[in-house]
Amino acid sequence: MNPEFNTDSFNEDLKLVDKPTTTVPDGNMFECMTANEWMVKAKDTPIPKPLYLSMWHEGEIGFLIGSTNTGKSLLAVVIALKIAKHQVVIYIDLEMSEIQFRIRYSEGNKDYKFPDNFYRIAFKDQHTIPEGTDATDYIIQSFEEIAEKYDAKVMIIDNVTYLGASTGTSKDVLPLLRKLKNWQRKRKGLSLLILGHTPKRPDSQPLTINDIFGSSMQGNFCDVAFAIGHSIKDTNWRYVKQLKARLCAIEYDASNVVIYEIDKLSNGLLDLVYQKESSEKEHTIKEFDPNEDTDEAKWSIAFNHRKEGLSDRAIGREMGTSHGTIGKWIRKHIKAEAEKKEN
Repeated sequence: MNPEFNTDSFNEDLKLVDKPTTTVPDGNMFECMTANEWMVKAKDTPIPKPLYLSMWHEGEIGFLIGSTNTGKSLLAVVIALKIAKHQVVIYIDLEMSEIQFRIRYSEGNKDYKFPDNFYRIAFKDQHTIPEGTDATDYIIQSFEEIAEKYDAKVMIIDNVTYLGASTGTSKDVLPLLRKLKNWQRKRKGLSLLILGHTPKRPDSQPLTINDIFGSSMQGNFCDVAFAIGHSIKDTNWRYVKQLKARLCAIEYDASNVVIYEIDKLSNGLLDLVYQKESSEKEHTIKEFDPNEDTDEAKWSIAFNHRKEGLSDRAIGREMGTSHGTIGKWIRKHIKAEAEKKEN
């Protein structure tokens, strides 16, 4: 929460405002009031509590993104475990089989003991969608029934890419996200966290809001977004970066990412253990420095960028030279590596 936001003085000021009055006919689909009247209407609504640091709050729809094997599911479960200490959490696991889930959360013959408030759901082995029924509507209806049964206010979907494929919309998840957003709004107080893969991208580039499923438009469907990435300092280290926020200012930006270490505990829990906070730059692939790098280092960096899918022009812009020079450096690197193998 923004430290400058004083709820006491805020509520005192609202006492001076008249109660809301309807200004449009009852049959109209919209509700129109003055801004001050909206403030009064919202006065009795509790300030949302944080569910994960300042990155995700109650009543928000959030996106957690990352490339393959960065630990999205691991982070989602860690978040769910903390929330489950106080309330019901529904973890919709569309990634792992039940045996994979058990192996991840066991050590030897000892299984991790999850809180009773932690519910995991997955597709039935022989699940079918009734003929003539919209697949997305049917899935959301199933979510609604489960939320009602267990009185759940927090649901985590891992992941929306797989869910989109199950509805035949894997190439474009916008219709699915639109319906999930509408459902989340209708179910007052529902907090929804959606996991998704980033498209193929070079690790040397900072994580951005455009990495959400490869489209900034899809990022418009969320209230908040954060991402998890690999750290070059240690294979077991991950960093989490805040990409979008609405309730408060972004706290964990590129200058202040959260660093975790993956650790398997003796009780079977595969955990993310907090280490520190630092800049994203410290944990991404080494950047080109014209004052430090030797010729062979320049060739190698250019070659690695090419392998990551960057064009020679993009590499040239990053390294401060022409795309023609980049092509020469890459050829020199390939030749040098071949000579090393021969020797």
